[in-house]
Amino acid sequence: MRYEGFYLYSLEPLILGRMGQLPATFPQWAVQAARRSSKPPIVIEHPAWFSGYWLKLLRKKQEAARLRSIGWRYQLFRNDPLEHQRCRWLGLEGVFASHNVFVDESIYRPLAITRIYDAVYVAKAERFKRHELACEVKRLHFLMPSPVDPATLDSRLRHATVNSKDMSKENIVRTLNQAACTLALSREEGGMYACVESLLCGVPVVSTKSRGGRAIFLNSNNSITVETDTPHAIAQAVQTLIEAPLDPTLIRAQVLKELNVHRERMVNHLSIEVSATREKAAEFYRRLFTKSDRVERIGDEIFVPDSALEIPPSVLRLG
Repeated sequence: MRYEGFYLYSLEPLILGRMGQLPATFPQWAVQAARRSSKPPIVIEHPAWFSGYWLKLLRKKQEAARLRSIGWRYQLFRNDPLEHQRCRWLGLEGVFASHNVFVDESIYRPLAITRIYDAVYVAKAERFKRHELACEVKRLHFLMPSPVDPATLDSRLRHATVNSKDMSKENIVRTLNQAACTLALSREEGGMYACVESLLCGVPVVSTKSRGGRAIFLNSNNSITVETDTPHAIAQAVQTLIEAPLDPTLIRAQVLKELNVHRERMVNHLSIEVSATREKAAEFYRRLFTKSDRVERIGDEIFVPDSALEIPPSVLRLG
């Protein structure tokens, strides 16, 4: 069984259990925490990719049954309305709450600086990101988590610039604010952090039609979603936003409002599960949406990548 995205093996309110035969891919910190507790644990998966395929969901239902057989519970949090609908049909526990709730709005914010790029695309150099669709955008900049030599890109993209090294959050925010818009060109992924990070900076998005969760934050006041997946359509949409800029204050305010809806939905759902003292529950929620200097995004101390071998000690102390 391959695990995707993020898990919450909660803390005293939620992680709580006796041990049974666990999948070998469970992080060691989760196993250790379960051994220390006395109630059945709840495993919450929050995928970073679209999980709404019937076969994938049926496999997750099987996994839920397997965990239930050893006294565990499984919940699948969903980023996309289609995932949510199908999960409800299959009786999979969970809630429709985008993982974009963990983007930190105190970092991503509008800056009053010159727009030197027509478009910035925050995307690693992988095929599903479909960089080639941006080939007709003139002043194009790729912001890549793991930068590549521009010469390795599609020949039609040789005019684009690429960051030469990994960048600090401050420089990423500055780069986003130097663009007339950002791009979201994948056909399918998860909620796409970069999309909401752009909107929090007040920078509109040019997007292709997609599934996985980013589309729920896009509307005519903050983006253009093209009807056809072609370079010409992308370039035309970018030019529209250059000639008729959208209001950055409105863009940010709307996405913050929508993020807060998802945050409230997540907290209300988790509140049903919490059985700890009021003080521990309050600390749990404070940490859920508060960024610390040691983590990449708010929430990362609790929603931990499945490759993690150990949970941060500060979280374990809540148990």
